[in-house]
Amino acid sequence: MLNTMNRKIRTSSLLVVALALLACLLAGVVRAAPGPALSRHTAITGPVELTMTIEPAVARPRDTVTLDVTLVNRQVQAAAPEVFLRIPPSLSPQAERLPAGTTFNFLDNSLSWMPVLPANGTATLQLTFVASVADLLQPVHEVEAFLRYGDEERSATVELWVGLPPTVSVGASPALVSVGEPVKLTALTTGAGPFVQTWDLGDGRELSATDPEVVYSTPGTYEVTAHVANPLAMASGSTSITVVANPIAAFTVDDDRPVVSQTVQFTDQSGGQRPLLYQWDFGDGKTSREAHPRHQYAEPGIYTVRLVVESEYGMDEASQTITVGAGPVVDFILDDRTGTGQPFYAQAYADESTTRLQWDMGDGSHYEGEVVEHIYYATGDYLVTLRAENDFGASEVTRWVRVDAGNYFSWLPTIFGPLTRTIPTLQLETGTLIQSGGEAIQLTPAPEPVVASPPPQPEPLAPPPGSSETAVEPPTAAPNPAPVGSGAAAEPPAVVGTPVAGAPVALQPQPPLSPNATPAEQLLWYINEARRLHGLAPLAYNYELSVAAQMHTEDLVSNPNIMHEGSDGSRPPERQRRYGYLGIYGGEAVAWGFDNAVPVVEFWVNSPPHRTLILNPNAREVGVGYYADSRAPNIWYWTAEFGIILGSEPEAPAPTPN
Repeated sequence: MLNTMNRKIRTSSLLVVALALLACLLAGVVRAAPGPALSRHTAITGPVELTMTIEPAVARPRDTVTLDVTLVNRQVQAAAPEVFLRIPPSLSPQAERLPAGTTFNFLDNSLSWMPVLPANGTATLQLTFVASVADLLQPVHEVEAFLRYGDEERSATVELWVGLPPTVSVGASPALVSVGEPVKLTALTTGAGPFVQTWDLGDGRELSATDPEVVYSTPGTYEVTAHVANPLAMASGSTSITVVANPIAAFTVDDDRPVVSQTVQFTDQSGGQRPLLYQWDFGDGKTSREAHPRHQYAEPGIYTVRLVVESEYGMDEASQTITVGAGPVVDFILDDRTGTGQPFYAQAYADESTTRLQWDMGDGSHYEGEVVEHIYYATGDYLVTLRAENDFGASEVTRWVRVDAGNYFSWLPTIFGPLTRTIPTLQLETGTLIQSGGEAIQLTPAPEPVVASPPPQPEPLAPPPGSSETAVEPPTAAPNPAPVGSGAAAEPPAVVGTPVAGAPVALQPQPPLSPNATPAEQLLWYINEARRLHGLAPLAYNYELSVAAQMHTEDLVSNPNIMHEGSDGSRPPERQRRYGYLGIYGGEAVAWGFDNAVPVVEFWVNSPPHRTLILNPNAREVGVGYYADSRAPNIWYWTAEFGIILGSEPEAPAPTPN
């Protein structure tokens, strides 16, 4: 009987101990530090297999970490693979423990291992490191293994977490609340993440959330505890919250700077033992007894909104200032009719409260500011919209604009008027013209002038170092030019306009080209020489056109697939206007792959689409651009921008002496 009782006592004691251990284990599960989803083991399969394991996968500074790498040869013949390990900077190798047959590079923290594996053999490498650095922002580090065998290279990765244990301090705002009033809990944590927060709210509730907002339904004093854990350890912190039954008034507003007639939402945030009575005063003579009212203000001004809450435990009041304004007063003027290609202006007028003016021109173009200048390139009706903004809202005004046919525009080379003479094939350096009938005429070189050389043309923008380029039409698309120095035509010349008999009319020779001329200046000289040989007036150098040409040349280098459309979608007329050219668009020519200006101009003059551009009798100004980059596909890139001045007439060519 006694023995039976003793056995029952021992059994009961063991059961109590077991339950206590189980409770401890369950408590440990709740309080355990969260482990990150780390890849601490990895494998590479194949004829030669690699497995890699890191232990421990969670460490703190100065801990020792072991990395095991195993190679298995699954073949019936020997194998000599190469293993390359990339070690993160957070791990420092124990140099005295590096195995034989390995080479460690301390500059980039890498290790190579080249074992010889017999048929069906195995080799194992064990490395020890010291976790030396804890990165609080990025505590997870990777060890990468590269297995090279035969013609293949495969890789695998294991992860290591290196950090510091957390510390935590708990805050509650506000610390004194009434029943039903929200309390914001915050855990100020140091250490390395990721962190997991578990809250004991002191009233029997537990909550797993990050910095939660909670309410209490019963008055009292509550001890709130936060348990914060990272992969390494856990820390706890506490604070007290006092909850009272008497009401505390509080509210929020969705917009404290509304405009007139805007609906404003007021939301009650009051606490206290329910039920509560509400009395709202919106400051403009209007009131409400709802818990969450909406209100509109009819006039601008500054209003004080008051909320009074009342219960059987007392009364409380809260207030807030609302500033009601009006959207900006705005209007604009413009011509209701314009033509394509003509500058179009619009002027905005807005009150002093306006902070931003935005224009939508109706054709996809947008501007900001009081005055805009725009060019329409297609006929039609466009709705121009001006949007004005201030601190209280926005106002919009719209006007229609009719765009009629105006100046003619094309991205392709075009000519403004017929050429009434034969256009011969040209070779500049030889000075030889080949007429359509096949007769060669030798031109006499221009005599050296007695006077000093004329002042050089302003040099186009120099391309910044490291820029790159590309061009419009590849040289292969042009007729094959004759070799330099030969007198033969590259191909039968094309005739534009009405051919006439006899030699072409020629202007007086232009000043000789300076031997120190830049490639862009050479391009300008040879363009004008081509025009002179065809009896056309020279083009004046224009700085704004040269800026547009230079910028597009550099754009071509960086973006090989563009031609006349820029990488930003811009068209030639837009670029000319963008850089300040006030004339009318006359055309754009580009080329690449030519190492000097002579074959560029020959290519343009002997190419029908470009010839009408270079030999346009109505053109008056030109801008030139050049860029060379040995790393670019075609190395040399050239651009010419042609402009026309409205109202000017072509110069009459000087007669050719008999």
